[in-house]
Amino acid sequence: MSTTRRSLLVQLAALGAVSACAPTKTPTQDDTGPRGDSPGGDSPHDSDTGTPWDEQRCESGEVFVPEECVTYPPAGEGPYYRDGIPERNELNVWEEEGVPLVVLLRITEHCVPIEGAKVELWHAGQAGLYDTESADYNGFGYQTTDLDGSVCFRTIRPPSYPGNPQDPESELVQQHIHIKVWVLGELRMNSQLQFADDPIEPPQSEGLRHELTDLGSGTYRLAQLIELNPPPA
Repeated sequence: MSTTRRSLLVQLAALGAVSACAPTKTPTQDDTGPRGDSPGGDSPHDSDTGTPWDEQRCESGEVFVPEECVTYPPAGEGPYYRDGIPERNELNVWEEEGVPLVVLLRITEHCVPIEGAKVELWHAGQAGLYDTESADYNGFGYQTTDLDGSVCFRTIRPPSYPGNPQDPESELVQQHIHIKVWVLGELRMNSQLQFADDPIEPPQSEGLRHELTDLGSGTYRLAQLIELNPPPA
């Protein structure tokens, strides 16, 4: 192990667990899936409403940094990415019923954490619909990595949905969360977070499926290191 590598591990050990995420106010794969609209009325625009989410902030966790970091595999963007994704850690702004999920990520390059990277997540709602129209951006959000390269989001586990939105009997798409990572304004990664216990396993899923940690009270955490490819010369 090099001196630089040893120093990095000492620094990361000193940083320890990632600090809790405070709620933030929400501004006014080659897969397919139907679009969704707001369920009607004034949808909630923040999580500061006394709901259970306020008691389930991004629980302390740690993303292990191995001796050798393996580049996280790419996956298709899909058709429902939206520009203007708001900065927030709470993605379930419609407060849909579902399994509470904490997503804790650490962004690295050559195993070195990247501070200030923009990490965008988006996923389908519980009806299998992406919010592609409303100002709520339900299921969408981004955070900027902190000193140890970490971000933390809260949401609910997304469902599977028919691959052909016109045919409800079509083959189901695996449960997944889309992720993009930007560094200094440059798109460095476009991929997915999938679930190891999902019975639907697509042909190209190596490195994308992750185990969940049971945090109790029905809440689970996905903690993952995201190692980026070096930028082009």
